[in-house]
Amino acid sequence: MSFGVTDYLGLADTQLKPQSSTLNPSGATADAPDSMGDIVAQTDYNKAKQWSVTYGVKCGDSFAVSTKVKGGQIIAIDSGNDAVVTQIELATSNGEFPTITVQADQFFGDSDGQGLYTPPFAVAALKQAQLVGATVVAGTRVQSCTARLTLELVRLADSMGAYVCANAYGAKAESTLEGLNPTGAAGFTADTTNGWAIPAGVVGASTSNSAYATGGVTLRKFVARD
Repeated sequence: MSFGVTDYLGLADTQLKPQSSTLNPSGATADAPDSMGDIVAQTDYNKAKQWSVTYGVKCGDSFAVSTKVKGGQIIAIDSGNDAVVTQIELATSNGEFPTITVQADQFFGDSDGQGLYTPPFAVAALKQAQLVGATVVAGTRVQSCTARLTLELVRLADSMGAYVCANAYGAKAESTLEGLNPTGAAGFTADTTNGWAIPAGVVGASTSNSAYATGGVTLRKFVARD
């Protein structure tokens, strides 16, 4: 293939710049062995494709991720393939510009029953570790944050194992934060007002005689359909 990134999902614009992409086909195979166990026939079934594109966020205006893409959104890949967005991931750190990675799985059948789910995070278009789902304890400096919206996917196959229907549902959001405190323990508090919670109930910690103390936490919330 030629040099450059293929924007399978067509989301690139003045703010989103494609950095990398993948196309992953999948499927299963049924074997028919003879009396000696040697294969005499094979049938492939449950064939599908998955696309993923990572976009860099150009420095400039901040925006809600939902203005670019939503969970459950149907995207026309080409004349023969539609895809449904099953994961949206926002990654920020104090050493890189933000990236948004969108994963979409091949969609089959009628889209009338497919819901949309708004990702509960926005992005400041800066090289900055940003907060999603939490506030910081005094003295904590955020080092990185990865927030994602993930949907379940169910498909229905016909009598020959070819998919004929699909539906993405059950959206959940997760935010993983890492912080550093040069004078004490790094800590985060869940943004309960907006439905975020810390399932473990506590913030993890790491200390060393050669580095400042760090703390990490994963927060979760469910996301209702629009």
